[in-house]
Amino acid sequence: MDKDLHHAHPVIRRIYLYIFIVTFLLFFVFVVIYFSSVQQPPSTGEQPAGPQVTKTRALKVEQKGSMTLLLKNNKLNQVQMGQTFQLSVVATSDNSNIVGFDVLLFFDQGAFTLGKATTPVQSFQLFSAKRGDHQSFTAVLSPSGGAVNLQQTEILTVPFTPNQKGKYTFTILPKSGNEQTKLVEAETTKLFAPALTPLQITVN
Repeated sequence: MDKDLHHAHPVIRRIYLYIFIVTFLLFFVFVVIYFSSVQQPPSTGEQPAGPQVTKTRALKVEQKGSMTLLLKNNKLNQVQMGQTFQLSVVATSDNSNIVGFDVLLFFDQGAFTLGKATTPVQSFQLFSAKRGDHQSFTAVLSPSGGAVNLQQTEILTVPFTPNQKGKYTFTILPKSGNEQTKLVEAETTKLFAPALTPLQITVN
């Protein structure tokens, strides 16, 4: 009976519609008042408090210094097959103090077996990794180390054992992909790209 009455009187339906509209308007007014009460910070041109994002300056790369490949205690550049020899990298930093370096050494990986490389510079710790067609050597300061002024200083010693006879060239690559042969100055915003001298040896 009530249900029939409900549908029979459009006035009742209109009352429900009015209630819905009034409820919606009240909700809308509440939302407007809430967001209008949120105050925006004044624009004073000052940086907000908290951690600031600083732009890192691009590292400068200068053409400076040198790296030369030498056979240790072997001026003839001749070695015997099967006998291990020591390849040295000698560097000069042109009176700049150096805190690290990277050397990208290219050689015939089929003709030579690579041993464990070391650095004679006690201030440095050495890390080595195979990178496709070359070997990458990276030196960083040890915890107790200090910057070093390189004056024809041996910075890297790499043992090799030849497996084939012939003439071969060892080369320090200037760059390979994202890597670069470099000397790192004590001022961390400056890198040196040294002049590079290859070495040709004969395996008898």
